[in-house]
Amino acid sequence: MNAAREMTRARAIGAITWKLVRLPIIYALVISEPILRIGLTTIGVLGIVSAVVIELSGSAPNFPFWAALLFFGCCIFYPVLHLAFLRILAAR
Repeated sequence: MNAAREMTRARAIGAITWKLVRLPIIYALVISEPILRIGLTTIGVLGIVSAVVIELSGSAPNFPFWAALLFFGCCIFYPVLHLAFLRILAAR
């Protein structure tokens, strides 16, 4: 009986601690979401367009085209991961 009571207290303390840790993280993610979405999407689109132009123009023969596409594609995909992580944290 005493062990069950201790386990209930430990869960309550853990739940309160989790809420205290989770809330500042959620606030930081909510505040940074529009900046990340607009900034990284713009960087990603402009980077992909410029990588294609540089590759097709032939002005830079050793240009790392596939690495640039991968990097700028990840810039476009990161806001999606950011929003998914925010939804996971906010749901609990």
